[in-house]
Amino acid sequence: MPSANDDDRATPEYALVGFADVTSQGVMPPYFPPEVRQRYAGKTLTVAYDVFLAPDGSVTKVQVVTSVPELDKTMTSHLMSLKYRPPNRYVRFPVKLSLPLAPAGYQPPPPHPLWGARVSGEYPRLPDEVKKRNVGKQLVGLYIVSIERDGHVSAVETKVPIPGAEM
Repeated sequence: MPSANDDDRATPEYALVGFADVTSQGVMPPYFPPEVRQRYAGKTLTVAYDVFLAPDGSVTKVQVVTSVPELDKTMTSHLMSLKYRPPNRYVRFPVKLSLPLAPAGYQPPPPHPLWGARVSGEYPRLPDEVKKRNVGKQLVGLYIVSIERDGHVSAVETKVPIPGAEM
């Protein structure tokens, strides 16, 4: 005969929701080891997972739906580590990723002669306040720099700013 405590340990009912109901940003894939990228070079891998969230937004489990065995452990831990908007109920949502991998033998283009060739001035540095606010985070900014033939910078256009580090 079940006791009152058995009801407390019952598996909650997870409502299926769309990804957009839970988070406002798409899921970026993690970095995959070179041997995995090389093995599947030139192919597009499709993986799918169900992510189960508690009402506070914490991940309770990740279930593999469409598997690529070499990617599953990395993808599962990656999905477990992401921050989700609290849904205020138990929910399950699908995540499907198509991962195009570069062809076998792909080599990135060689560095441009100006890359790393500072002529004068200081290297750009993040303000200390920005560093303190973002400890342990990877920050990404995108800037288009116009360089004249004589080497001086004629323009800098911000495409994706780093918050607090605007020029």
